[in-house]
Amino acid sequence: MAWFQKFQKFFTQVNIKTEVYDKINSNYTLLNKWSYSATSKSKYLLLTKELKGNLVKLQTEIITNPNATINQRDNNDENINSLQKLVHDAEMQQIIYCRYKEIKNCVRIAPLAATVMMGGLLEALFLARINKLPDKRIIFKQATTPIDQKTKKPKNLSEWTLSNFIDISFTMGWVRRAAKDVGVNIMEYRNLIHPEKQLRLKISLEPEDSQMFWVIFNELIKQIINSV
Repeated sequence: MAWFQKFQKFFTQVNIKTEVYDKINSNYTLLNKWSYSATSKSKYLLLTKELKGNLVKLQTEIITNPNATINQRDNNDENINSLQKLVHDAEMQQIIYCRYKEIKNCVRIAPLAATVMMGGLLEALFLARINKLPDKRIIFKQATTPIDQKTKKPKNLSEWTLSNFIDISFTMGWVRRAAKDVGVNIMEYRNLIHPEKQLRLKISLEPEDSQMFWVIFNELIKQIINSV
């Protein structure tokens, strides 16, 4: 029952096509059926021996197959699908959904593009969270509020950077410190969109980097929406 209630769902998220998975389902189905009838011990032993072998084969295929990545669609989509709690405008919701999908498609094949878009979308979500406040004046009275050095007054929201939004969101208790600290890295790496900066810093993004940012990006989305 553990297979049907928990582990089967996990393995359906593995991007690998294999007959072994189907055989395992058949093995467990037969095992479940036999448990309700008078089945001999010898049959159980043969079936469980075959099942164990198939589980080992599936494990081996996943480990040795470079394309056998885990699709985290279920958990992450749950976060973005709660967007209506934060953004009520249907047109803006659609824009955000489309950009989220585009980022997801880029994570493993275009890491820089994915990282840049993550930063842009986070800015939009942080701004949406600020707009949910009944009185936005409180935002401009925090120690982390960005100040215009010329006027010595708080900057307009249109002038805020992702770093400013992250700092304020932590100050307001919308995101936790761990997510905030790693989220800053997304801000820094998205600046590699400028070729001269990439040349100066001699840094390039790999798919492994954008996949790491993807995890934090989704955690930030979750925390922002849940703070409403």
